[in-house]
Amino acid sequence: MFLLKKCFVLAALCMLITLGTALPLKAATVYSGAWTPTSNSTEFFNVTFNTTGDSNFNFFLYNNNDAQLMIFERSQLWDAAQVGISRSDGTYSASLNGTSLVLGANPHFWLGYSLGNDTFHQYTYSLLTGNDQFLLKLGDKDIMISDASPVPLPASIWLLGAALVGLAGFSRRYLR
Repeated sequence: MFLLKKCFVLAALCMLITLGTALPLKAATVYSGAWTPTSNSTEFFNVTFNTTGDSNFNFFLYNNNDAQLMIFERSQLWDAAQVGISRSDGTYSASLNGTSLVLGANPHFWLGYSLGNDTFHQYTYSLLTGNDQFLLKLGDKDIMISDASPVPLPASIWLLGAALVGLAGFSRRYLR
């Protein structure tokens, strides 16, 4: 009976962890991982710059080889940009204003920014309530991303974590 109660508690804990990761984020989350377009056609994503210009600010996307595609540059500061995503011969590419960047076998990309000589790949983001837009905080700059979302951790990672917690619990019991 005692073992059954422990299994029930462990299962409930795993369910809470799983449900907690499936719910939309309301608070700001520090992130430096991959993003992917969310449009049905996977053809574009939109970026909106919500602050005054800064001659030292660059905002870019990059691939897994660290090659960059500038979205907002010091010399060219737009209010908004639409980055195109295309697929040819099994390879995805991102393009903006005639410049393209090969992403690889999937449409995942990473976002980064620089202020002067320092480059940053970590920022905070939060889901804007009621829509599919994310607000990125890059230092004192705000950038809104729509039609793209962070790539979630695979379910297998959460299952592995739950299994490790379960094994630790059982081994602790048998070591006593």
